[in-house]
Amino acid sequence: MSVTATGLVRALDGIDRARNVALVAVLALMVLIYTASFLSRYVPAVGSLNWAEELTRFLHVKAVFLGYGHLVRRRGHIATDVLASRLPHPARRVLTVVGEVMLAALSVVFIWYGAQMVVLNADQQAPSLGMSGIDALRGWPTSMAWPYLAIPVAGALALLDQIGAHLAPRDPGRLGGAEAL
Repeated sequence: MSVTATGLVRALDGIDRARNVALVAVLALMVLIYTASFLSRYVPAVGSLNWAEELTRFLHVKAVFLGYGHLVRRRGHIATDVLASRLPHPARRVLTVVGEVMLAALSVVFIWYGAQMVVLNADQQAPSLGMSGIDALRGWPTSMAWPYLAIPVAGALALLDQIGAHLAPRDPGRLGGAEAL
């Protein structure tokens, strides 16, 4: 592997570690917010958390798109290999390449249309977060561009992760691994 490729793989490893930490943090925050929301219904001292459902929905979207690139890097997306396992090696290679091209195309669609959604929704405010009346959220950007930003960022990271998966395969035994190519 060249020096440039090694540097890219190291950078992608760092991004992957940061993404994993962010994913755990997002999931933990979702649990905390949902728990507080649940308690607010039965414990009057907690107060109303009318913004909790909307925020956890946005966090869930972030978690899904954070996980997308994580799985691309590890070639961990759901795959059916009933047909592929019965194909001869050259046909399996073709099938793997077609799958990789389709995954890259999906990432490009995420980047292109996700960026358009960010721009189109930049002026729209999140209904509950924008009018929550909570001092902790005052001054925070409540534009709908923030939730939509997860889509193009995930697409870009997934493309980089796909490149990283080819440079330094994590599990060469999988159908999509280096062994198939």
